[in-house]
Amino acid sequence: MPHETSVVNRILVSTFAALNRLIITDDFSEKYIISENNHPSELPLFSQFYSIVAANYKRFEIEDLIEFFELVISPAEKEVNGAVYTPLYIRESLTRPETGSPMLAMVGTSAVTAQRQPGS
Repeated sequence: MPHETSVVNRILVSTFAALNRLIITDDFSEKYIISENNHPSELPLFSQFYSIVAANYKRFEIEDLIEFFELVISPAEKEVNGAVYTPLYIRESLTRPETGSPMLAMVGTSAVTAQRQPGS
């Protein structure tokens, strides 16, 4: 992963954690948080991005974070790895039998219902 991508990932995760007042306690997640003790040279970038997001989003939810991560993935990598974000409203319309989704008609509602019954 290129250096710049790592910085952007830390800025995104740090902003999400700060705006949602998350307390990070595990070592794995801690390496993605920018603070005075962890990646201090990135604090100005984090502060600037945090301010922009805080001013433009009522709530910065996980779906918003995922969309930002999508922007970090290069077009070449998207093509090679098939890494493409599908918005929540599309995922939901494809998986809800009550929406009358054309995708469910192709798959068959009974197959979807049968898959959902064990977890119901």
